[in-house]
Amino acid sequence: MEDQAFSPESLARVAAAVARVGGRDIEPIGEVLRDIARTVEEVRIARTPPPDEPYWRAPLYRTHALEIVQMCFGPAREWLPHDHGTSSGWVHVIDGQAEHVLFTFAEDGALREQRREMLSTGALIFMPERMIHTLGPAGDRLSTLFAYAPPIAGMGVYDPAAGCGCIVSDDCGAWWPQTPAQLVREFRFPRTTSLSSGD
Repeated sequence: MEDQAFSPESLARVAAAVARVGGRDIEPIGEVLRDIARTVEEVRIARTPPPDEPYWRAPLYRTHALEIVQMCFGPAREWLPHDHGTSSGWVHVIDGQAEHVLFTFAEDGALREQRREMLSTGALIFMPERMIHTLGPAGDRLSTLFAYAPPIAGMGVYDPAAGCGCIVSDDCGAWWPQTPAQLVREFRFPRTTSLSSGD
């Protein structure tokens, strides 16, 4: 699928950037994301997420090697930590301020908060495969551009308080599945009484 908002020149830059990326070298993809955010009117328009979901998600570009999506968040709300399966990712904050929280499994097997950071408009971060995190608005709005290489498959969603997680289908977002068909596999781990790894 190729979204018509992208010019042939932009698509060529995306493909070339993917070919150049290695390890944590995020700048080639980052510059493409920044260019798209500046030049494509579609990604500058904020969208309101559905009332039962934390964000609105619009696929903009997808090949076997790369997926680019726009995500718009409403006011801050609780949602679950997740990973991106075997995909690496990049996020560029188009507008607003984001709260980014990293999680890790502690020695007792529980999932705990590892680090928390604020991301302002223009920020760009790399997300390695299997990294567990949440990213959402720190204020009343947030518009972001994500790139995943390859497209996400086998995403894990985690509920630390319940001590359970699951692998979700490709049509499910970063929340507990809303239908049985979206739940691929469920697993359990020790419940977390405090998310902070320092407690």
